[in-house]
Amino acid sequence: MNLVDRLWARVADGVHPYETLIFGTRYGGCYEGPPWDCNWAAVGGGTVEEWREFEGASGGDNACADWWDDMWNAPIGRGDTPNGAYADLVRVVTMGRVAFEKMRAAEIHQHEVELGVERA
Repeated sequence: MNLVDRLWARVADGVHPYETLIFGTRYGGCYEGPPWDCNWAAVGGGTVEEWREFEGASGGDNACADWWDDMWNAPIGRGDTPNGAYADLVRVVTMGRVAFEKMRAAEIHQHEVELGVERA
């Protein structure tokens, strides 16, 4: 099971504050996707192995960019504040995986259009 699937499995019963990790972004939000910056939230991290799952998000430029590219459809909240990131995580989980993936794909496409980026 990949990390995205494991994260969705962790939130199958909803989001609980005591299980939520909130991080500051390493590069000011440039990899997390628009319009977010500053903070992101995910469920997990209770074990060393779970903490290591999030290392890519705070790695070097290439590792961080790759990690966020892989996590585009993961149940991760984003926000300008820690509370905002948590609220967005709850919104994402409540929305459900299929609806979230459709919305996220549309956001990414719109951002790419604004930047003039074409995907093959």
